[in-house]
Amino acid sequence: MRRALLRLAVIVSVLVATGVCRPTSYAAPPPEAADLAQIGAVQQHGYPLEVGFEDPFADLDPAWQADSWVTSAVSGGQLHLAVNADAPLSYGALWRWVELDVDQYQTVQIAVSGSPGMWALKVNDGTLPVDIELQGDISKTGVYSYDLKRSTGWQGVKQFRLSIFTIGLDTSLTVDSVRIDSRAIGFEDTFADLDPAWQADSWVTPAVSGGQLHLTVNADAPLSFGSFSRWMELDVDKYPTVQIAVSGSTGLWALKVNDGTLPVDIELQSDISKTGVYSYDLKKFTGWQGSKRFQLRIFAIGIGQPVVIDSAQVGRQLPFVPGCEANMPGDFNGDGVRDVVIADSEATVDGLSGAGVVHVVDGATGAVRDLHQNLAEIPWDANPGDNFGHAIAVFDANSDGCADLAVGVPNEDVNGIPDSGQVDLIFGAPGGLGSGPQTDTYMQGSGGLPDSPEPTDRFGYSLASGVTDTEEPYLIVGAPGDNVIDGSDHSGSIMYLRSGVKERFSQLSIGLTAEPDDRTGFAVAASPRHFAFSAPGENVNGRHQFSGMICGFRHNSGPVAPTSIGCVHQDNLAEAGDEFGKSLAMVSYWPSTDSLLAVGSPGKDVDGVVDAGQVVQLRLTDTAITEPIVVSQSTTGVAGEAAPGDRFGEKVLLVNTTPTAAPSVQTLLIAVGAPGEDTSGPGVDTGNIHVFAAGTATPESDTLIERAAGKLPGSPAPRELLGLSMGASPSELFVASPYVNRGVWAFRWSDLVAGTATPARSWVPGTGSVPAGAVAFGAQVG
Repeated sequence: MRRALLRLAVIVSVLVATGVCRPTSYAAPPPEAADLAQIGAVQQHGYPLEVGFEDPFADLDPAWQADSWVTSAVSGGQLHLAVNADAPLSYGALWRWVELDVDQYQTVQIAVSGSPGMWALKVNDGTLPVDIELQGDISKTGVYSYDLKRSTGWQGVKQFRLSIFTIGLDTSLTVDSVRIDSRAIGFEDTFADLDPAWQADSWVTPAVSGGQLHLTVNADAPLSFGSFSRWMELDVDKYPTVQIAVSGSTGLWALKVNDGTLPVDIELQSDISKTGVYSYDLKKFTGWQGSKRFQLRIFAIGIGQPVVIDSAQVGRQLPFVPGCEANMPGDFNGDGVRDVVIADSEATVDGLSGAGVVHVVDGATGAVRDLHQNLAEIPWDANPGDNFGHAIAVFDANSDGCADLAVGVPNEDVNGIPDSGQVDLIFGAPGGLGSGPQTDTYMQGSGGLPDSPEPTDRFGYSLASGVTDTEEPYLIVGAPGDNVIDGSDHSGSIMYLRSGVKERFSQLSIGLTAEPDDRTGFAVAASPRHFAFSAPGENVNGRHQFSGMICGFRHNSGPVAPTSIGCVHQDNLAEAGDEFGKSLAMVSYWPSTDSLLAVGSPGKDVDGVVDAGQVVQLRLTDTAITEPIVVSQSTTGVAGEAAPGDRFGEKVLLVNTTPTAAPSVQTLLIAVGAPGEDTSGPGVDTGNIHVFAAGTATPESDTLIERAAGKLPGSPAPRELLGLSMGASPSELFVASPYVNRGVWAFRWSDLVAGTATPARSWVPGTGSVPAGAVAFGAQVG
C-alpha cells in the first residue's frame, strides 16, 4: 500500500529569556514506622548523607529515660510524651546518652507533629550546670534542624545527653523522629534575638519575641513593601539549600537574593501569603558556584500586615519529609506503592453539574478518596461547569519524596472572568493528598506568573510535568484559548514553570505568526530533557485550517529559560482538518540525551480514506527535530485497516521502560487510540487501542485492546469511543471508557508485549470503593 512521506518544515527559533518560579512548600506530617537506621551513608537528593544516630520510634528504645512524672509511649511510629496531672513540675523530659563525632555529625533534626502544649530540645555533656538549648520553649510543629557544633562549641568525639522536654500539665507531645546526621548548616538564625547583621528598610519595623521575627511595614511608609536583609558568604556548592519557616502572614511575603551585581533581585519566592516551611535550591535558582557573597532579603508586603518568621537557614540539601522516604513516583502518601488517579471532570459536586471530581485510588489498600473544590484542603469553591480534573499531572513538585497532583480547572472563572482557568497543585504527604502543605494555585497574572486571565483562555486545559535531567521539577500548562493577538483570537499559549523560571510561550514569542484558532497548547508532552506543545488548529501555508503544527524545546536548568529547538508541520502534505498535534506523548530515547515524540493526527486522510488518522514519531535532539516515522492502519504490522472516521491517533501514549539503554520492541512501546473504529454488529464508534513497538516504521506485531473474549469484559457498544482516554505508568497502561459501559482497566505493559490484552485490575463506578453517579469516569487517568 502507498505510504505517504512526511516533509518537515523546520522553523528554528532560539529563545533566550529569564524568569523566576516559586518552588512549593513542604511540611512534616507523621511518618510510617521504620526500622532503626544504622550508621552509614544514605543518599538524599544526590548528596551522601551520613546518619550518626536516628530513632524513628518504631518502639521505645530502653536507652531513653523519662522523668518519673512523665509518661512516654510509642504507637504507630510516633513517640507520645505527657506530663502527668499530679506532676511536681509543669514540665519533664525524656533523654538518652549519645556518643558520636560532632565534626562529622553536625545536624540534629527533630520532627514534631503534635504539641498542644510546648516543647524544647536540649543537650548536656554532663559537665554543664545548665543544659544547652537547641530549641527553646515552642508550641509549633514541623521538622526542625539545629547545628550541634555551632550551638555547643564541641569538637571531635563527644558523649552527651539529648533531652526532649514536654511542657504543660496533662498535654501530650508527639514526636515522629530524632536524628543526628552530616547535613551541615552554613547559616542559621532561629531569632532568639535580633542579630545586628540584619538590616531593615527605614520604614520597616523588625522585632523579635518568643523565638520569632515579626516584620511590619509602617503606616507612614513610602512603599507598601519593605525588606529585612543581611549579607553572608558561603560555598553554594556545599550549602545549596535556603529554607525559611513562616508561621504568620496577614499580608504577603517574598524571599530574594542578590550578589550586588544584579539590577534586579533573584526571586526564590515571589509574593505569597501562605505559611509553612519552604525550601529553595540556591544553585539552581541563581546558577552560582563555589564561594559566593550575597544578600538574603526577606520582604514584608502590605502596610501594617506583619509577617512572622520562625527561622531562616542555608544548608546542605534537606532529606525527604519523614514518611515520604520511599520516594516512589506516583505515590502520594509515601507507603511505597504507586497510586492511581481517575478524573471525572463532568461530575456533579453538591448538586453543581460539571464541577468535576478526581478519584484517588490508594495503590496499597484500594481505598478511593474523592477530591473536589468544595473540600477544605482545596481553597476554592466548586461551581457548575468548572471541569476540575479536565487535565491531571503527577510529579514531586516540592521534592519531598511524596508525589503531588496538579489538576487543571480550565473553566474556572478567575476573578469573575469566565472560563479563564487555573491549576490547583495538591501536595502529597503521609496522610494523603492535601494533608501536608497547603494547596497551591496557579493563575495567569498571579504569584509572579506572566500574562493575565481573559475570557475563554482555558488555562489548565492540558498539563505535562516531571523532573528534568538536572533533577528540577517542572510543570507545563496549556491555555489553547489564550488571546495572543487581539483579545478574541484563541491562538493559544503555554506556561512553563520550573525553579528559577516562569515563562509564557506563544507562537509570537518564538518568532512565528500567531493566527486565530491556532489553539497553541491544546496538547503538551515532556521528557526529562525536552518538551513540546501542539497547535492543532495551525493554518499551514495559509490555506489549511486545522492542519496543525508542533514545537519542541530544551528544558535547560537553573535560571535559564527553555530554548526553542524548532517547529514542525506537514508542509505541502498538510490538509485542512488533519489536526496534526491533537495528541502528544514523549519519552527519553537513545541516547538518553534525545527524546521520542509521538504526534497524533486523527483527522488525516490516509490513502484517500477520510479521517482514518495516523501517528508521526519524531526524534528530538537539543538542536533539531528529525527522523519522521509515519504509522497508520495501512502500515504493515498494524492491525486492521484504515476506515473512514477511525481517527487513529486521537490519543497517543509512549513508554520506555529502559530509557538509558538501547530500545527494543519489548521496552519502547506506543499505544494509539482509534475511538472511531467500528465493530461488526453493535454499530459505529465503538473504538479500540493499538499497542506496538515505537520508534520503527515496521512494527512486527500489534496487540489490540477491545471489547472481546479474553480482553475487555462486556460487549461493544455504539459510541463507546474506546481509545479516547488513556493513561500510563511505567508498568501499566490505563484504558478508560468514560461515557458508555463506564470503567477503567489496567493492562501490564509486559502482557501487552506478549500479545495478551487481559486487564490485570479494574475500577467500575458503583463497585467496591468506587462511588456511583459517574458522568465522564476516567476522562483523564494516570
